[in-house]
Amino acid sequence: IIGFQEVFNAPYFCQVQEPEHYRWAEPVPDGPTVKRMQDLARETGMVIVVPVFEIEQSGFYYNTAAVIDADGSYLGKYRKHHIPQVKG
Repeated sequence: IIGFQEVFNAPYFCQVQEPEHYRWAEPVPDGPTVKRMQDLARETGMVIVVPVFEIEQSGFYYNTAAVIDADGSYLGKYRKHHIPQVKG
């Protein structure tokens, strides 16, 4: 099993909510990061946990972890229901 750190494919911005960061959001499972990780899982035979900034629809964003099986199939996702808002 390979597990990447939170929002590994973009600069870590989770301590703030700024519209400029929305460009990093992508759909799950059809976004480019999950698709690439599906290929990688197939190539390596490993299960991969893929944490990304997800856009479900305009205005609905999640800190999501997609789970990809060793054969490259998409198993599902876990969503945090908010991006952390802490000062710092």
